[in-house]
Amino acid sequence: MHIPKESINYLLVCVIGIAMFLAVGFYPLRSSLNHIEKEIEKIERKIEEKKTIIPLYNEFQKEFSRYKPFQSIVSIEDRGVDTPSDLKSHLREMAKGSNLKILSFIPQIKREKGVEKINLKVLLAGRFPDFGRFLHSISFYPFIERISSFEIRKKDSITQFNLVMEIAFKNKR
Repeated sequence: MHIPKESINYLLVCVIGIAMFLAVGFYPLRSSLNHIEKEIEKIERKIEEKKTIIPLYNEFQKEFSRYKPFQSIVSIEDRGVDTPSDLKSHLREMAKGSNLKILSFIPQIKREKGVEKINLKVLLAGRFPDFGRFLHSISFYPFIERISSFEIRKKDSITQFNLVMEIAFKNKR
């Protein structure tokens, strides 16, 4: 039995066409499945991370719930600063109320567009929750224009907080 050469060529073209059609059809499906598998792996990793973090989060919640909300030490009428020594006494009261200790206090007076301001570097020592209470307490003071940076360091089993603030003087009437 003899098969004509043209028939074999047609059969070969059809087989190659069908193979290409299947390859073109399965490639996007495979890449789509790979993408879905990668997304599933990402989600599984996030779930594992959250399972690990939840006990730590609950422990922090218990730790912070022991502290009562901080009450402002200075009345609203007294929230202005005339001199750097006034500022130091205000900050010392806030640090004491937050169970922190001021290790250093470095004011640098500068004049900007006719307004006197103080760049203040304060180094505090204490516990992290107490530092949070201190930051909360200084948020009540309108003379603190902004906190430009803060740094947290462990040094000799003491946690130190380095805080840089910009303070505005009271307008003299």
